[in-house]
Amino acid sequence: MHHIDSFYESSLWRSRRASLRSSRALAPRRGGEARPYGSELVRPHDDLLAVLPLEGDEVAGVCGWRQAPSRPPRRCSGFSRILASCGRGSGEREHPGTSCARRRRSRATAAHLLSPGSRRRSLSATNGRSGIVSHRPSAGWRARSCGRSTCRGRDRLIRNPIRTVLSSMQTRRVRALLMGGQACVFYGAAEFSRDTALVILADARNLSRLRRAMRDLEARVIAVPPLRLEHLRRGHAVHFRCGHPDALHMRVDVMSRMRGVAPFTALGARRTTITLPDGFSCDLVSLPDLVQAKKTQRDKDWPMIRRLVEAHYFEHCERPTASHVRFWLRELRTPELLVEVARTQRARCLRLARQRPLLADAAAGRVAAVERALRREEAVERQKDRQYWLPLRRELERLRHRRVAARMSALRRRRSRTSG
Repeated sequence: MHHIDSFYESSLWRSRRASLRSSRALAPRRGGEARPYGSELVRPHDDLLAVLPLEGDEVAGVCGWRQAPSRPPRRCSGFSRILASCGRGSGEREHPGTSCARRRRSRATAAHLLSPGSRRRSLSATNGRSGIVSHRPSAGWRARSCGRSTCRGRDRLIRNPIRTVLSSMQTRRVRALLMGGQACVFYGAAEFSRDTALVILADARNLSRLRRAMRDLEARVIAVPPLRLEHLRRGHAVHFRCGHPDALHMRVDVMSRMRGVAPFTALGARRTTITLPDGFSCDLVSLPDLVQAKKTQRDKDWPMIRRLVEAHYFEHCERPTASHVRFWLRELRTPELLVEVARTQRARCLRLARQRPLLADAAAGRVAAVERALRREEAVERQKDRQYWLPLRRELERLRHRRVAARMSALRRRRSRTSG
C-alpha cells in the first residue's frame, strides 16, 4: 500500500503523469506486482471518484481495493481528502444547511466503505466477443466475456453531468458508445476532461433518437458542422453544449467515423459494458479501439496511449492470455515493457514483427533502438492524421463562411426593414 499512499500524498494527478512519462526501467516484483521506477501504480479506478460522485458501496466497488488478505484495510490520508471534498467521510467540512443526521449518515457510509465486507461489492465489466477484459476480479471487478451486454432499465440517477448525459442516451435508446477522456478513466488511465465524447451509429433512426436526447438535455450545437448524417459519415464531429440544470455547460462531442477505427457495428460487437453497483450501466468502446482512436496529431493523446496500455499490462502480466499478449506487442509504447514481453513471448513477437518491425529490436533486447523506432512510429501516425483532417478542415472552413454569410445577409435584411 505504500505506493497508493504516496500517490494520494502527491494530491495532483499531474505528478503521476510526469512520473509515468519519466518511467524507463522495471522494478523487481514486490507482492506479485511489477511497476516502473519513478511511477506510482494506482488502483484502476481511483480517479473515477472525481467523475462519478458515488455513495459508500459504489465507491468501494469503484476503488477495487488491492490489499493483501493478511493485512487489514487501512485508510490513507489522501482518500480521506477525496471523501471530504465530496462531502462524505470523517473529514468532511461542515457545509451550511447540512443536517446533523445527514453528517452522521455520511460518516457511517465512510466507515462501511473501509470495512472488509465492502470490498466484495464491485463494478462488473462485460466484454463483447472479441474484446479485451481490462481488469481482473482481484482488482475489484467481476469480469466475464459474453456476446451481448444488457442495459438495466431502472437506474438510480445521481446528480452528475456525465451520468445525466448517458442516462438520456439510454432513455432515448441511442446506439452510442462512450470514448475519449471519460472512457480512459474507466480503463484506469486518468485524464481530466469536462467533455463527454460519444461514437454513434449514423443512420436516420438513430439520429432522430439522438435529437430527442439532446432536446431532453436542452443542448444546442455550438460550432460547425450542424447535426446532419452527411457530416457524421464524412468523419466530422458535432459539438453540443447542454443547458439542463443537471448537466449545465457540459459539452458533448458526437462522432461516427474515425481514422483507422472500425465501423460502429464492429465497435458495438466488442464493446465493454460497465455496471455500477446501483445497476447503472455504460457502454464503452473496447480498449484496443480506444487506443487506436487516440492515435492523433494531438500531443496529449500519446502519453495517454502509453498509460492505457501500461495499466492493462500491470493488471494482466501475471496471467496473460494470447489476446493480451498480441495487444501488448502491437500497442505497448514503453521500451522496457516491450523488451520484457518480447523476451517472455519470443515466438509471438517474431510472428508479429512483420506488422510492427520494431518488435525485432525488442526481441534482441535493443532498448535504444526500440525508443527510436517508437518515435518514428508516432511521427508517422501524426502525419497520417494531419493528412486525414486536411480535407475535413477545408470543409469546415467553407461551412463557417456560409454561416457567417447567412448571418450577415439576415442582418442586412433586418436593417433594411427597420430603415424602411
